[in-house]
Amino acid sequence: MATRWINKGPTAEGTGNAHGFSANDDGVIIHHNGEMFGVINSDKIWPLDKAGDRPVTGFNSGANFVTEIAAPINIQLPPTKLGYKYTLYVGFAGGPHTLTPTADDKFLVGAKADGIALSGGAAVGDFVTVVGDGKQGWLVTAFKGTWA
Repeated sequence: MATRWINKGPTAEGTGNAHGFSANDDGVIIHHNGEMFGVINSDKIWPLDKAGDRPVTGFNSGANFVTEIAAPINIQLPPTKLGYKYTLYVGFAGGPHTLTPTADDKFLVGAKADGIALSGGAAVGDFVTVVGDGKQGWLVTAFKGTWA
């Protein structure tokens, strides 16, 4: 995994370590002391034109997935990390479309909290956005339509 310096400051007195922040291949921002500081999110658009499972990674964080077919699509979420964010938009009526957490994660607050897939999105314009809490699973931060 490559590390890229975002802001490399002066050497910390007595430590020999540079102050600064770096980012790894997953877009995780890391403070010079090794603690995760945040995630680089960019509004990427990923058209989905094939039915079935679509595993996603930290690289996809910030992505806006847009369905382009009526057949069901299943977004398989990675293990939760603080700040990871994914949005699924319905661009073509059909589905149901789903977001599935790993076995160790679940959906929190205002959604299913049993670790089972969040399913819905039958109408054009429906969407759901989830953000990782880094500990227990995924917060549903916005949605339109029926997602259960």
